[in-house]
Amino acid sequence: MVWMIMVNGFIIDARRATYEIQEQAYRAGIIPYIPSNKTTA
Repeated sequence: MVWMIMVNGFIIDARRATYEIQEQAYRAGIIPYIPSNKTTA
């Protein structure tokens, strides 16, 4: 469930979100790493 985030009132899978949304979620501590860039883990 950690990958489900709310964007503009919609719940989406963060793994399929744009890189910008993934980056914001990672910086906010919502997701453990950016899927397309696993070096952040």
